Amino acid sequence: MADDLKGEENPAEEKTIVTEEVLDESGKALPILERTLQHLQFRNPGPMLQDFDPEKSEREKRKLTRMVQQQKQKADKHKKRCVYDEAGVLISDGRDLCDCLEQDCPGCHYPCPKCGSEKCGAECRCNRKWHYEWIESECRGTRRTFKQV
Repeated sequence: MADDLKGEENPAEEKTIVTEEVLDESGKALPILERTLQHLQFRNPGPMLQDFDPEKSEREKRKLTRMVQQQKQKADKHKKRCVYDEAGVLISDGRDLCDCLEQDCPGCHYPCPKCGSEKCGAECRCNRKWHYEWIESECRGTRRTFKQV
């Protein structure tokens, strides 16, 4: 009969399950819910982070100065690339030059739909990044060139 019960366990032997128990201050085992709540509680990392303010950290200061410098460089790039300012005046010398390149022209084009100026040709001069190098008149047979002052 002992041979028949080889594969079966002896019911007299008790199975022992090894579990990790969390003990409270008094040494009693805590229930699962209390143990889970204890794991979720905030644990103070120590005095090193007691006075830490993320807005005043060195990393945040470096980040802010880098962002300010990038914005300044971007604004400088925009100013360098533009030939005309917001009012349609040449940035280089301050002249309000018509797109026909005649110095004393009061404005010989239709009013601009964007700014209303009669000195804008096919495209508005406000913040424009280019200028006409020369204008050739077929009826007069003349050619006016842009003169940098």
